[in-house]
Amino acid sequence: MRNTVVLMSCMIIVLSCLFVPRLYGAESRTVELLRKSAEKGDSDSMLFLGFMYRKGDGVSKDLYKAIEWYKKAASAGNSEAMNSLAMMYEKGEGVKKNFREAISWYEKAADAGDKNAMFYLGMIYHQGHEDLPRDISKAFKWYKKAVAAGDSSAMYRLAGMHAAGTGVTTDERKAADLYLKSSNADNVSAMFKLGELYQRGGGVRQDDRQAFKWFKKAAEGEHADAMNALGEIYQQGRGISSSEWKAATWYLKAAEGGQVDAMNSVAAIFAGGAGFSRDSKKAVYWYRNAAENGNVDAMYEIGARHYRGQDVSRDMKTAGKWLMNAAEGGNADAMVLVCEMMVKGDGLSRNAEKGFAWCKTAAEAENVDAMVMLAKMYKDGTGTRKDEKKVALWYKKAADAGSEEAKKALNPVAKPK
Repeated sequence: MRNTVVLMSCMIIVLSCLFVPRLYGAESRTVELLRKSAEKGDSDSMLFLGFMYRKGDGVSKDLYKAIEWYKKAASAGNSEAMNSLAMMYEKGEGVKKNFREAISWYEKAADAGDKNAMFYLGMIYHQGHEDLPRDISKAFKWYKKAVAAGDSSAMYRLAGMHAAGTGVTTDERKAADLYLKSSNADNVSAMFKLGELYQRGGGVRQDDRQAFKWFKKAAEGEHADAMNALGEIYQQGRGISSSEWKAATWYLKAAEGGQVDAMNSVAAIFAGGAGFSRDSKKAVYWYRNAAENGNVDAMYEIGARHYRGQDVSRDMKTAGKWLMNAAEGGNADAMVLVCEMMVKGDGLSRNAEKGFAWCKTAAEAENVDAMVMLAKMYKDGTGTRKDEKKVALWYKKAADAGSEEAKKALNPVAKPK
């Protein structure tokens, strides 16, 4: 067992080294004191000497001396030194990069009780490495050991394996238990996952109030996905009173934290003026950010705005780029505009057949505007053969979905049998 008094003394010495002016040159009185303690066999002093030489704190940075002291501490049974050596071999600090040697030191540290090493081994085997194949059973083993040692990050990872059924039978109840333990150890990612489970009733009884509680804790810990979830809860009023302003506030915080769906949501809020005052410039700013980060609906919004010249300059080439990206991402409204642009050859290369294909895909996705357009294309033979039966079929589908234009068009057209 570590000598707590010695450990605290070493920490004080190192802290003094960091903050007291260096009056003794490269090798200060601090180093002399640590060296004397290390020579008497104190592994913590050896560890701190290794740390100081590695970082260049209080001494000239010297990775070779760092390794020398870490190895002495490791030989004395210091698991933190073993873990530090593993990291240096993994990164190639002061030694030739050697992943196998790193694994060997991680395993020694883990066997000596270092929970960080146990967690790192779990991560390495979970993700795999160019020099080490992925091994889920070993990942599970090391995560489980780290959990037993009280590592909250390992609790989170092991919970994820139980939730997804990775290497084990899917068990959301075990996942929920582990997420709760990790959350109680202040792991904000676990808090978010626990909120998700309560929201949908996975492994726990569905409870909107509990979902709100854990999302809020995670959001207060700067978890962007949790902030976005809070925005949705306030917008929908799930388990609490709805509040447009609170929804907007959390969406904005999430967006500023890089949450892409929140960027799209806050853009819609600025565009519509619900929660914040209407601001078209901010709406465009956030739609563009969301689009550039892969949000398909935002791609449509930016493309459609350039198509119409709404709040931005009318630019059919830019519109075509964003609308095509959105259509390829599955946005049916974008498919409709892509169809129009291809038929006209405006902003996209003229190709009526491809335009027809996009329109058909959107119509089959229950887009009413696409149904009406598809009926017209069958009527005029645009991009396809004329087909009065299909004209009637698609007008009827659109009419049944509420299209007034389709209802009027159906009068002179025989209904399909």
